[in-house]
Amino acid sequence: MKIYYNKNTNEIIDLYNSGHSYKKISKIIGCCEKTIANILKKNKIIVRKFNIHSHNNDFFKKIDSDEKAYVLGFIYADGSLNEKSYTMSIELKKSDIKILEEINLILKNSRQIRVYSRTIKNKKYESCKLLISNKELYNDLLSVGVTPRKSLSIEFPLFLDKKFKASFIRGYFDGDGSIYFDKRSNNGIVGIISTINFCNGINDFLIENNIRAYVKNEKLLKNMARIHIYNKEGIKNFYNLIYKDDNCICLERKKNKFKEVI
Repeated sequence: MKIYYNKNTNEIIDLYNSGHSYKKISKIIGCCEKTIANILKKNKIIVRKFNIHSHNNDFFKKIDSDEKAYVLGFIYADGSLNEKSYTMSIELKKSDIKILEEINLILKNSRQIRVYSRTIKNKKYESCKLLISNKELYNDLLSVGVTPRKSLSIEFPLFLDKKFKASFIRGYFDGDGSIYFDKRSNNGIVGIISTINFCNGINDFLIENNIRAYVKNEKLLKNMARIHIYNKEGIKNFYNLIYKDDNCICLERKKNKFKEVI
């Protein structure tokens, strides 16, 4: 046992952190599952409390489609990475579960969306959560700009092919954007809050598409800014830009709000 441990411990840990089950590792290495459990315990590896599920490990290796760009944009906005368990998660209010189910399907994730309920000050809140735990996919997300604690540090992905940027922005907008009608100005307003770099990246793309927007740095939040589109023509052009395909994946309630405003 001791010789086996010294020779294979790193490989076992790497396989486990990459998402393989005890059963799969035992077949690869040629040992019993109890041995694997002991090695993980001795090396203080956090053991998953759920069954292994399948998903598309290669999804983020190359962002070469509108669907991939959309999902990446959504994760930029609302995704979260856990560096200890190599887990990517997206949590939304329960009423938005449909978009998570669509993203889950695109990722070919066999793990079902979880629904949570919590009570705060006697008020019940329900949310839904997408989860994928896999070291390879986690590292691919790092390579395309998603990081733990990204809110104050994300940068606009300049590596992204120009033809996919609109879908990426649609994904980010569905996660962190807003569209509403302002009674005082009797006009619609599109708004996105992010880092200064990210807002400037969006603005550069909008300028290329003849859409006038305004970027304003946040006074109380360091490195943060807001980008707004105020005029009706600009809002309509932004709508046509990000919803270029009527059947594209999107958060329907925000698309419908656009239709109300324009």
